[in-house]
Amino acid sequence: MHEYRINRGYRALINASLLNGIGNALYNIVFVIYASTLPFKTLAVSLASFATLIPTLLMLVTGFWADRAAQKTGRMIIARVLQFGLFLLLALLIQQPGSLLIFLILLAINVVSDILGQYANSLELPIFRHLIADTELNSAMGFQSATQTTIALIFQGVGAWAIVLLQHNFALFGVINAVTFLAAALVIAQHRQLLRSAEPKPSTARAQTFHASWQVLRETVRTSPFIGLSLILAFLANGLATSIDGLQNVTLLRQPHYWLGNYGNTIALLSIVFSLGLIAGALFSQDFCQHLSMLTLISLVLLGAALLGVSFLLNWGIWAALVLNFAMAYLLGKINPRFSSIMLLTVDADHLGAAMGAMVTVVMLGAPLGQAVFLGIANAAGPALSWAIFALGSGLVSIVALIFSRRVSDPSLTMQPDTL
Repeated sequence: MHEYRINRGYRALINASLLNGIGNALYNIVFVIYASTLPFKTLAVSLASFATLIPTLLMLVTGFWADRAAQKTGRMIIARVLQFGLFLLLALLIQQPGSLLIFLILLAINVVSDILGQYANSLELPIFRHLIADTELNSAMGFQSATQTTIALIFQGVGAWAIVLLQHNFALFGVINAVTFLAAALVIAQHRQLLRSAEPKPSTARAQTFHASWQVLRETVRTSPFIGLSLILAFLANGLATSIDGLQNVTLLRQPHYWLGNYGNTIALLSIVFSLGLIAGALFSQDFCQHLSMLTLISLVLLGAALLGVSFLLNWGIWAALVLNFAMAYLLGKINPRFSSIMLLTVDADHLGAAMGAMVTVVMLGAPLGQAVFLGIANAAGPALSWAIFALGSGLVSIVALIFSRRVSDPSLTMQPDTL
Protein backbone atom coordinates (compact mmCIF):
# COMPACT_ATOMS: atom_id res chain seq x y z
CA MET A 1 0.00 0.00 0.00
CA HIS A 2 2.86 2.40 0.82
CA GLU A 3 4.45 1.86 -2.60
CA TYR A 4 1.06 2.40 -4.27
CA ARG A 5 0.69 5.80 -2.57
CA ILE A 6 4.15 7.17 -3.35
CA ASN A 7 5.13 5.51 -6.66
CA ARG A 8 3.16 7.07 -9.56
CA GLY A 9 4.40 4.62 -12.18
CA TYR A 10 3.56 1.59 -10.06
CA ARG A 11 0.16 3.11 -9.25
CA ALA A 12 -0.60 3.63 -12.94
CA LEU A 13 0.18 -0.01 -13.77
CA ILE A 14 -1.92 -1.23 -10.83
CA ASN A 15 -4.87 1.00 -11.81
CA ALA A 16 -4.75 -0.19 -15.41
CA SER A 17 -4.58 -3.79 -14.20
CA LEU A 18 -7.58 -3.24 -11.91
CA LEU A 19 -9.68 -1.75 -14.70
CA ASN A 20 -8.79 -4.71 -16.88
CA GLY A 21 -9.61 -7.07 -14.00
CA ILE A 22 -13.07 -5.56 -13.52
CA GLY A 23 -14.06 -6.33 -17.10
CA ASN A 24 -12.53 -9.80 -17.05
CA ALA A 25 -14.20 -10.76 -13.75
CA LEU A 26 -17.58 -9.63 -15.02
CA TYR A 27 -17.26 -11.27 -18.43
CA ASN A 28 -15.69 -14.58 -17.37
CA ILE A 29 -18.55 -15.50 -15.06
CA VAL A 30 -21.14 -14.21 -17.54
CA PHE A 31 -19.63 -16.21 -20.42
CA VAL A 32 -19.91 -19.48 -18.46
CA ILE A 33 -23.55 -18.60 -17.71
CA TYR A 34 -24.05 -17.86 -21.42
CA ALA A 35 -22.55 -21.26 -22.32
CA SER A 36 -24.91 -22.96 -19.86
CA THR A 37 -27.93 -21.51 -21.73
CA LEU A 38 -27.00 -23.08 -25.09
CA PRO A 39 -28.60 -26.30 -26.40
CA PHE A 40 -25.17 -28.01 -26.26
CA LYS A 41 -24.44 -26.65 -22.77
CA THR A 42 -22.17 -29.44 -21.49
CA LEU A 43 -19.91 -29.19 -24.55
CA ALA A 44 -20.02 -25.38 -24.42
CA VAL A 45 -19.03 -25.17 -20.74
CA SER A 46 -16.23 -27.71 -21.32
CA LEU A 47 -14.87 -25.79 -24.33
CA ALA A 48 -15.06 -22.49 -22.44
CA SER A 49 -13.06 -24.01 -19.57
CA PHE A 50 -10.48 -25.57 -21.91
CA ALA A 51 -10.02 -22.39 -23.98
CA THR A 52 -8.75 -20.45 -20.97
CA LEU A 53 -5.55 -22.53 -21.14
CA ILE A 54 -4.56 -21.46 -24.65
CA PRO A 55 -3.26 -17.97 -23.78
CA THR A 56 -1.28 -19.39 -20.86
CA LEU A 57 0.33 -22.02 -23.08
CA LEU A 58 1.40 -19.24 -25.46
CA MET A 59 3.11 -17.20 -22.72
CA LEU A 60 6.53 -18.19 -24.07
CA VAL A 61 5.61 -16.60 -27.41
CA THR A 62 4.08 -13.46 -25.91
CA GLY A 63 6.96 -13.14 -23.44
CA PHE A 64 9.51 -13.51 -26.25
CA TRP A 65 7.91 -10.77 -28.34
CA ALA A 66 7.48 -8.55 -25.27
CA ASP A 67 11.20 -8.82 -24.54
CA ARG A 68 11.97 -7.82 -28.14
CA ALA A 69 9.61 -4.81 -28.06
CA ALA A 70 11.55 -1.54 -28.03
CA GLN A 71 8.61 0.67 -27.04
CA LYS A 72 6.90 -1.33 -24.34
CA THR A 73 4.57 1.39 -23.09
CA GLY A 74 3.26 2.09 -26.59
CA ARG A 75 2.71 -1.61 -27.22
CA MET A 76 0.73 -1.90 -23.97
CA ILE A 77 -1.61 0.85 -25.15
CA ILE A 78 -2.05 -0.78 -28.57
CA ALA A 79 -2.81 -4.19 -26.99
CA ARG A 80 -5.54 -2.72 -24.78
CA VAL A 81 -7.10 -0.80 -27.68
CA LEU A 82 -7.20 -3.99 -29.77
CA GLN A 83 -8.93 -5.77 -26.88
CA PHE A 84 -11.45 -2.93 -26.80
CA GLY A 85 -12.23 -3.47 -30.49
CA LEU A 86 -12.53 -7.23 -30.14
CA PHE A 87 -15.10 -6.98 -27.37
CA LEU A 88 -17.18 -4.48 -29.29
CA LEU A 89 -17.32 -7.11 -32.05
CA LEU A 90 -18.19 -9.77 -29.47
CA ALA A 91 -21.05 -7.60 -28.15
CA LEU A 92 -22.54 -7.55 -31.64
CA LEU A 93 -22.15 -11.27 -32.34
CA ILE A 94 -23.43 -12.51 -28.97
CA GLN A 95 -26.88 -11.15 -29.83
CA GLN A 96 -27.19 -13.71 -32.65
CA PRO A 97 -29.00 -17.06 -32.14
CA GLY A 98 -26.88 -19.48 -30.13
CA SER A 99 -25.41 -21.81 -32.76
CA LEU A 100 -22.19 -23.79 -32.43
CA LEU A 101 -20.51 -21.60 -35.09
CA ILE A 102 -21.36 -18.36 -33.27
CA PHE A 103 -20.17 -19.84 -29.98
CA LEU A 104 -16.82 -20.89 -31.49
CA ILE A 105 -16.32 -17.40 -32.96
CA LEU A 106 -17.08 -15.82 -29.58
CA LEU A 107 -14.67 -18.24 -27.94
CA ALA A 108 -11.96 -17.36 -30.47
CA ILE A 109 -12.45 -13.64 -29.80
CA ASN A 110 -12.07 -14.24 -26.09
CA VAL A 111 -8.90 -16.31 -26.61
CA VAL A 112 -7.28 -13.69 -28.87
CA SER A 113 -8.15 -10.97 -26.35
CA ASP A 114 -6.59 -12.99 -23.53
CA ILE A 115 -3.44 -13.50 -25.63
CA LEU A 116 -3.19 -9.74 -26.09
CA GLY A 117 -3.65 -9.38 -22.34
CA GLN A 118 -0.80 -11.80 -21.68
CA TYR A 119 1.39 -9.83 -24.09
CA ALA A 120 0.58 -6.58 -22.24
CA ASN A 121 1.35 -8.23 -18.89
CA SER A 122 4.74 -9.42 -20.19
CA LEU A 123 5.48 -5.88 -21.38
CA GLU A 124 4.82 -4.61 -17.86
CA LEU A 125 7.28 -6.97 -16.12
CA PRO A 126 10.59 -5.16 -16.81
CA ILE A 127 8.95 -1.76 -16.17
CA PHE A 128 7.55 -3.05 -12.92
CA ARG A 129 10.99 -4.43 -12.02
CA HIS A 130 12.63 -1.04 -12.62
CA LEU A 131 9.99 0.88 -10.68
CA ILE A 132 10.24 -1.18 -7.46
CA ALA A 133 13.28 -1.57 -5.21
CA ASP A 134 14.33 -5.11 -4.28
CA THR A 135 13.44 -4.54 -0.64
CA GLU A 136 9.88 -3.54 -1.58
CA LEU A 137 9.34 -6.18 -4.27
CA ASN A 138 7.55 -8.78 -2.17
CA SER A 139 5.15 -6.33 -0.54
CA ALA A 140 4.44 -4.67 -3.91
CA MET A 141 3.67 -8.02 -5.54
CA GLY A 142 1.55 -9.05 -2.57
CA PHE A 143 -0.45 -5.82 -2.88
CA GLN A 144 -0.89 -6.35 -6.62
CA SER A 145 -2.09 -9.93 -6.06
CA ALA A 146 -4.46 -8.91 -3.26
CA THR A 147 -6.04 -6.08 -5.27
CA GLN A 148 -6.54 -8.28 -8.34
CA THR A 149 -8.18 -11.08 -6.37
CA THR A 150 -10.32 -8.55 -4.47
CA ILE A 151 -11.58 -7.15 -7.76
CA ALA A 152 -12.34 -10.68 -8.98
CA LEU A 153 -14.08 -11.44 -5.70
CA ILE A 154 -16.37 -8.41 -5.92
CA PHE A 155 -17.20 -8.39 -9.61
CA GLN A 156 -17.74 -12.11 -10.08
CA GLY A 157 -20.56 -11.81 -7.56
CA VAL A 158 -21.79 -8.62 -9.21
CA GLY A 159 -21.77 -10.33 -12.62
CA ALA A 160 -23.79 -13.36 -11.49
CA TRP A 161 -26.34 -11.07 -9.80
CA ALA A 162 -26.52 -8.43 -12.53
CA ILE A 163 -26.93 -10.84 -15.46
CA VAL A 164 -30.17 -12.09 -13.89
CA LEU A 165 -31.31 -8.56 -13.04
CA LEU A 166 -30.63 -7.44 -16.63
CA GLN A 167 -32.47 -10.46 -18.05
CA HIS A 168 -29.36 -12.14 -19.51
CA ASN A 169 -28.24 -9.15 -21.57
CA PHE A 170 -24.90 -10.68 -22.54
CA ALA A 171 -24.15 -7.98 -25.12
CA LEU A 172 -24.16 -5.29 -22.44
CA PHE A 173 -21.48 -7.12 -20.50
CA GLY A 174 -19.39 -7.36 -23.67
CA VAL A 175 -19.61 -3.57 -24.01
CA ILE A 176 -18.70 -3.07 -20.34
CA ASN A 177 -15.62 -5.25 -20.79
CA ALA A 178 -14.65 -3.29 -23.92
CA VAL A 179 -14.94 -0.01 -22.00
CA THR A 180 -12.70 -1.28 -19.19
CA PHE A 181 -10.00 -2.19 -21.74
CA LEU A 182 -10.22 1.30 -23.23
CA ALA A 183 -10.04 2.87 -19.77
CA ALA A 184 -6.92 0.79 -18.99
CA ALA A 185 -5.32 2.04 -22.23
CA LEU A 186 -6.13 5.65 -21.28
CA VAL A 187 -4.55 5.26 -17.82
CA ILE A 188 -1.33 3.97 -19.37
CA ALA A 189 -1.41 6.71 -22.04
CA GLN A 190 -1.83 9.38 -19.36
CA HIS A 191 1.38 8.23 -17.65
CA ARG A 192 3.27 7.17 -20.78
CA GLN A 193 6.21 9.55 -20.26
CA LEU A 194 6.85 8.27 -16.74
CA LEU A 195 6.51 4.63 -17.80
CA ARG A 196 8.77 5.12 -20.82
CA SER A 197 11.47 6.48 -18.52
CA ALA A 198 11.28 3.21 -16.52
CA GLU A 199 11.68 0.98 -19.58
CA PRO A 200 14.97 -0.94 -19.59
CA LYS A 201 17.52 0.26 -22.09
CA PRO A 202 18.02 -1.94 -25.17
CA SER A 203 20.60 -4.63 -24.43
CA THR A 204 22.57 -6.93 -26.65
CA ALA A 205 21.90 -9.62 -24.05
CA ARG A 206 18.21 -9.71 -24.90
CA ALA A 207 17.01 -13.06 -26.17
CA GLN A 208 16.83 -13.02 -29.97
CA THR A 209 15.45 -16.50 -30.54
CA PHE A 210 13.04 -18.88 -28.86
CA HIS A 211 16.01 -21.15 -28.24
CA ALA A 212 17.66 -18.35 -26.28
CA SER A 213 14.47 -17.93 -24.24
CA TRP A 214 14.65 -21.58 -23.22
CA GLN A 215 18.34 -21.13 -22.47
CA VAL A 216 17.47 -18.40 -19.96
CA LEU A 217 15.10 -20.75 -18.15
CA ARG A 218 17.60 -23.61 -18.28
CA GLU A 219 20.29 -21.42 -16.75
CA THR A 220 17.87 -20.35 -14.02
CA VAL A 221 17.07 -23.99 -13.25
CA ARG A 222 20.79 -24.88 -13.28
CA THR A 223 21.60 -22.23 -10.69
CA SER A 224 18.57 -23.14 -8.57
CA PRO A 225 17.69 -26.87 -8.48
CA PHE A 226 14.77 -25.98 -6.21
CA ILE A 227 13.15 -24.03 -9.06
CA GLY A 228 13.67 -27.00 -11.38
CA LEU A 229 12.01 -29.43 -8.98
CA SER A 230 9.19 -26.97 -8.37
CA LEU A 231 8.59 -26.75 -12.13
CA ILE A 232 8.36 -30.54 -12.46
CA LEU A 233 5.88 -30.85 -9.60
CA ALA A 234 3.90 -27.86 -10.84
CA PHE A 235 3.71 -29.51 -14.27
CA LEU A 236 2.18 -32.64 -12.72
CA ALA A 237 -0.08 -30.63 -10.42
CA ASN A 238 -1.43 -28.47 -13.23
CA GLY A 239 -2.39 -31.53 -15.22
CA LEU A 240 -4.80 -32.16 -12.36
CA ALA A 241 -5.67 -28.81 -10.81
CA THR A 242 -6.55 -26.92 -13.99
CA SER A 243 -9.41 -29.36 -14.49
CA ILE A 244 -11.16 -28.37 -11.26
CA ASP A 245 -13.12 -25.40 -12.60
CA GLY A 246 -14.30 -27.30 -15.66
CA LEU A 247 -15.22 -30.41 -13.69
CA GLN A 248 -17.12 -28.36 -11.11
CA ASN A 249 -18.99 -26.47 -13.83
CA VAL A 250 -19.97 -29.66 -15.69
CA THR A 251 -20.92 -31.46 -12.45
CA LEU A 252 -23.14 -28.59 -11.32
CA LEU A 253 -24.90 -28.61 -14.70
CA ARG A 254 -26.00 -32.19 -14.04
CA GLN A 255 -26.71 -31.91 -10.32
CA PRO A 256 -29.12 -29.04 -9.59
CA HIS A 257 -29.42 -30.16 -5.95
CA TYR A 258 -25.98 -28.58 -5.42
CA TRP A 259 -27.24 -25.17 -6.55
CA LEU A 260 -27.57 -22.26 -4.16
CA GLY A 261 -30.42 -20.44 -5.85
CA ASN A 262 -29.36 -21.09 -9.44
CA TYR A 263 -26.43 -22.30 -11.53
CA GLY A 264 -24.89 -18.86 -12.05
CA ASN A 265 -24.98 -17.98 -8.35
CA THR A 266 -23.37 -21.28 -7.42
CA ILE A 267 -20.38 -21.07 -9.76
CA ALA A 268 -19.98 -17.39 -8.81
CA LEU A 269 -19.94 -18.31 -5.12
CA LEU A 270 -17.29 -20.97 -5.72
CA SER A 271 -15.15 -18.35 -7.51
CA ILE A 272 -15.75 -15.79 -4.75
CA VAL A 273 -14.78 -18.24 -2.00
CA PHE A 274 -11.64 -19.17 -3.95
CA SER A 275 -10.75 -15.48 -4.31
CA LEU A 276 -11.31 -14.94 -0.57
CA GLY A 277 -8.89 -17.79 0.12
CA LEU A 278 -6.23 -16.24 -2.15
CA ILE A 279 -6.59 -12.88 -0.41
CA ALA A 280 -6.48 -14.39 3.08
CA GLY A 281 -3.45 -16.51 2.21
CA ALA A 282 -1.56 -13.48 0.88
CA LEU A 283 -2.49 -11.18 3.77
CA PHE A 284 -2.01 -13.48 6.78
CA SER A 285 1.68 -14.16 6.38
CA GLN A 286 2.43 -14.82 10.05
CA ASP A 287 0.60 -18.11 10.43
CA PHE A 288 1.31 -21.83 10.64
CA CYS A 289 2.38 -21.88 6.97
CA GLN A 290 5.28 -19.44 7.25
CA HIS A 291 7.76 -22.18 8.22
CA LEU A 292 6.48 -24.74 5.72
CA SER A 293 8.44 -25.27 2.51
CA MET A 294 6.84 -24.51 -0.84
CA LEU A 295 6.87 -28.20 -1.75
CA THR A 296 4.98 -29.00 1.44
CA LEU A 297 2.44 -26.33 0.56
CA ILE A 298 2.08 -27.82 -2.95
CA SER A 299 1.51 -31.23 -1.35
CA LEU A 300 -1.23 -29.80 0.88
CA VAL A 301 -2.92 -28.11 -2.10
CA LEU A 302 -3.03 -31.44 -3.94
CA LEU A 303 -4.34 -33.17 -0.84
CA GLY A 304 -7.17 -30.64 -0.83
CA ALA A 305 -7.80 -31.37 -4.52
CA ALA A 306 -8.01 -35.12 -3.79
CA LEU A 307 -10.51 -34.47 -1.00
CA LEU A 308 -12.53 -32.25 -3.34
CA GLY A 309 -12.82 -35.16 -5.76
CA VAL A 310 -13.93 -37.43 -2.93
CA SER A 311 -16.50 -34.85 -1.80
CA PHE A 312 -18.20 -34.87 -5.20
CA LEU A 313 -18.06 -38.67 -5.40
CA LEU A 314 -19.66 -39.12 -1.97
CA ASN A 315 -22.08 -36.19 -2.33
CA TRP A 316 -20.78 -34.30 0.68
CA GLY A 317 -22.62 -31.26 -0.67
CA ILE A 318 -21.78 -27.79 -1.92
CA TRP A 319 -20.58 -26.59 1.49
CA ALA A 320 -17.78 -29.16 1.54
CA ALA A 321 -16.75 -27.99 -1.94
CA LEU A 322 -16.74 -24.37 -0.76
CA VAL A 323 -14.57 -25.17 2.29
CA LEU A 324 -12.06 -27.17 0.21
CA ASN A 325 -11.89 -24.44 -2.46
CA PHE A 326 -11.11 -21.89 0.25
CA ALA A 327 -8.43 -24.10 1.82
CA MET A 328 -6.66 -24.75 -1.50
CA ALA A 329 -6.78 -21.06 -2.42
CA TYR A 330 -5.44 -20.04 1.00
CA LEU A 331 -2.34 -22.17 0.44
CA LEU A 332 -1.94 -20.94 -3.16
CA GLY A 333 -2.06 -17.38 -1.82
CA LYS A 334 1.19 -18.15 -0.04
CA ILE A 335 2.88 -20.09 -2.85
CA ASN A 336 2.36 -17.71 -5.77
CA PRO A 337 3.90 -14.45 -4.42
CA ARG A 338 6.83 -16.32 -2.87
CA PHE A 339 7.74 -18.14 -6.07
CA SER A 340 7.19 -15.09 -8.29
CA SER A 341 9.46 -12.98 -6.08
CA ILE A 342 12.22 -15.58 -6.29
CA MET A 343 11.96 -15.58 -10.09
CA LEU A 344 11.98 -11.77 -10.32
CA LEU A 345 15.10 -11.57 -8.16
CA THR A 346 16.81 -14.42 -10.03
CA VAL A 347 16.28 -13.34 -13.67
CA ASP A 348 17.64 -10.10 -15.15
CA ALA A 349 15.17 -7.51 -16.48
CA ASP A 350 16.13 -8.06 -20.14
CA HIS A 351 14.86 -11.63 -20.04
CA LEU A 352 11.98 -11.48 -17.57
CA GLY A 353 9.23 -11.86 -20.14
CA ALA A 354 10.87 -14.82 -21.89
CA ALA A 355 11.92 -16.55 -18.66
CA MET A 356 8.54 -16.17 -17.00
CA GLY A 357 6.83 -17.17 -20.24
CA ALA A 358 9.00 -20.26 -20.63
CA MET A 359 8.43 -21.18 -16.99
CA VAL A 360 4.65 -20.88 -17.27
CA THR A 361 4.70 -22.80 -20.58
CA VAL A 362 6.53 -25.70 -18.93
CA VAL A 363 4.20 -25.65 -15.94
CA MET A 364 1.08 -25.53 -18.09
CA LEU A 365 2.07 -28.18 -20.64
CA GLY A 366 0.30 -30.77 -18.50
CA ALA A 367 -2.90 -28.72 -18.42
CA PRO A 368 -4.28 -29.54 -21.91
CA LEU A 369 -3.73 -33.24 -21.31
CA GLY A 370 -5.46 -33.03 -17.94
CA GLN A 371 -8.36 -31.02 -19.35
CA ALA A 372 -8.77 -33.37 -22.32
CA VAL A 373 -8.73 -36.46 -20.10
CA PHE A 374 -10.93 -35.32 -17.24
CA LEU A 375 -13.43 -33.23 -19.20
CA GLY A 376 -13.49 -35.87 -21.94
CA ILE A 377 -14.36 -38.56 -19.40
CA ALA A 378 -16.95 -36.26 -17.78
CA ASN A 379 -18.68 -35.72 -21.14
CA ALA A 380 -18.47 -39.33 -22.28
CA ALA A 381 -18.97 -41.37 -19.09
CA GLY A 382 -20.17 -38.84 -16.53
CA PRO A 383 -18.45 -36.70 -13.89
CA ALA A 384 -18.27 -39.47 -11.24
CA LEU A 385 -15.61 -41.54 -13.03
CA SER A 386 -13.67 -38.39 -13.86
CA TRP A 387 -13.67 -37.27 -10.21
CA ALA A 388 -12.51 -40.73 -9.08
CA ILE A 389 -9.47 -40.70 -11.40
CA PHE A 390 -8.81 -37.06 -10.48
CA ALA A 391 -8.83 -37.80 -6.73
CA LEU A 392 -6.45 -40.75 -7.15
CA GLY A 393 -4.01 -38.77 -9.29
CA SER A 394 -4.04 -35.78 -6.94
CA GLY A 395 -3.36 -38.00 -3.95
CA LEU A 396 -0.38 -39.69 -5.62
CA VAL A 397 1.27 -36.42 -6.70
CA SER A 398 0.66 -35.01 -3.22
CA ILE A 399 2.65 -37.88 -1.72
CA VAL A 400 5.49 -37.35 -4.23
CA ALA A 401 5.67 -33.62 -3.38
CA LEU A 402 5.74 -34.40 0.34
CA ILE A 403 8.62 -36.86 -0.09
CA PHE A 404 10.73 -34.34 -2.03
CA SER A 405 9.93 -31.59 0.49
CA ARG A 406 11.95 -33.59 3.03
CA ARG A 407 14.94 -33.99 0.68
CA VAL A 408 15.35 -30.60 -1.03
CA SER A 409 16.02 -27.35 0.84
CA ASP A 410 13.72 -24.41 0.13
CA PRO A 411 15.67 -21.15 -0.50
CA SER A 412 12.64 -19.04 0.41
CA LEU A 413 12.91 -20.25 4.03
CA THR A 414 16.46 -18.91 4.32
CA MET A 415 15.77 -15.50 2.75
CA GLN A 416 14.91 -12.47 4.85
CA PRO A 417 11.18 -11.61 4.90
CA ASP A 418 11.70 -8.21 3.28
CA THR A 419 13.55 -9.70 0.32
CA LEU A 420 11.20 -12.58 -0.45
